[in-house]
Amino acid sequence: MSEETTEKYEEVVEGKAKLLVYRLESYRVKGSYVPALTPVFFNPIMKTNRDIMIAFLRTTLQRTTKELRYGEMMTGVGVRCIRAILETNTKLICEINDINKKAIELAEKNLNINGVRNKVKTFCVDARMFSLMHSAPKDRFDYLDLDPFGSPAEFIESALLSVKHEGHVGITATDTATLLGNNSIKTFLKYGVIASRIQFNKEFGIRALIASIALTATKQEIGIVPELAYSEKHYIRVYVKVLRGKKYAKESISNLGFVLYNTKENSWETIKMEDVIKNNWEKGENHQIIGPIWLSKYIDNELVKSMYNNSFELSQESVDMILKIANENSEIVGYYDTDLISKSLNVSSRKVQKLINKIKEKGYVATRTLYDPKGIKTNMPNSEFIKIYSELS
Repeated sequence: MSEETTEKYEEVVEGKAKLLVYRLESYRVKGSYVPALTPVFFNPIMKTNRDIMIAFLRTTLQRTTKELRYGEMMTGVGVRCIRAILETNTKLICEINDINKKAIELAEKNLNINGVRNKVKTFCVDARMFSLMHSAPKDRFDYLDLDPFGSPAEFIESALLSVKHEGHVGITATDTATLLGNNSIKTFLKYGVIASRIQFNKEFGIRALIASIALTATKQEIGIVPELAYSEKHYIRVYVKVLRGKKYAKESISNLGFVLYNTKENSWETIKMEDVIKNNWEKGENHQIIGPIWLSKYIDNELVKSMYNNSFELSQESVDMILKIANENSEIVGYYDTDLISKSLNVSSRKVQKLINKIKEKGYVATRTLYDPKGIKTNMPNSEFIKIYSELS
C-alpha cells in the first residue's frame, strides 16, 4: 500500500469483504463520525442493513443456477456488490454506478483487493441515467439496489423501470423524520402522502413509503408486492417484487388506503382507496385523514424465516433483527403505544405480556412489535382495548 493510500484510507472488514475506506477518525464532529463528510460515502452503522440484503439475496436469487443481473445505482465504496459476489452462491453479472468519480475509483480499488474486478462493470453517471440505460427488456436487472443518502423518492421511477418482471428492488430511506410525519408539507412534496405524528409512526412511515412506490409504479403499468420492510435506527428499508402489466398495477392500488385517526381518543380505522374515490366514507369530528398508505401485509413471513435459515456468518445483531422481522404481524395496521395509553388514561403502565394474554383470552390477535418494546398490535376494537387496559392491574 502506498504512503498516500496509508494516509487517506484505512482497511475495514465487513462480511467477507476487505475494504479501503476514508480514514474514519478524520471525519468526526463533536466526537461522532459523520459519513456524509467523507469524499466517498461509507457508513459502518448500516452493516445490519447490508447483512439483511445478503440473507435476502441468498433466499430469493439462489433458487436458480442461471446467471442473474445485479445492479447498484449508488455504490459508494462498492461494499454491497463485493459482498453479494463473495457471500451468495449465485452467478451474478454485476453493474455498479456512482456519480462521484472518487467513489468509482475507490470501488474499483476494492474490487481489485477482493479479486472480483473482472466480474463487475462500473459506471460514473447520474443514478437515474444508469437505471434508464438498463430499462430495455434485455438489459433489466434481477435485483437492483437503491441506497441513497436521504430520500429515494426522485430515483424510484427509474429504478422500477430497470427491473425485470418478477425481479426485486431494495430501497433505503434515511429521511425518516419526513416519512414519520415530522414535517407534513415535506412528506407530501417528497412522497405524495399526507402525514402526521401518530402513535404507530414508525409503521406508518414504512406503509407510506410502500404506497409511494406503488403509486409511482402504476404510472408505468407496474405492480409491486412487498416482500420485506422494516424500520431500524435511522432508516427504513423496503424490498419489493416488480410485476409488469396493467393487471398487477391495479392489484397494487387495491392495497392502498387511508387512516382515519381519532386525535382525541388516539384510535384509528382504515378506509380503502376505492371507498375514498367513491366518497363512500364518513369523517368524524375528531378524525384526521392521513395517507395514502399500504394497508395490506408488507412482510412475507415465510420468506423471512427462510432468510433466517440463510443468515449464517452474519452478525448476531443482524440475525436477531431478521428473526424479529419474521415474527412481525404486518396484516394488522398500527400498534398501541402503551406508555401513551397510560398517560392518556392517567394510570400506571401495564405489563405488555399480561395485556397480550388478556386480549388473546377474548379471542383476538395480539402480538408485540419490533418498532416499540412497549407496543401491542391487535385487532381488538379500541373501546374494548381501553376497557381491558383500564381494568388490568
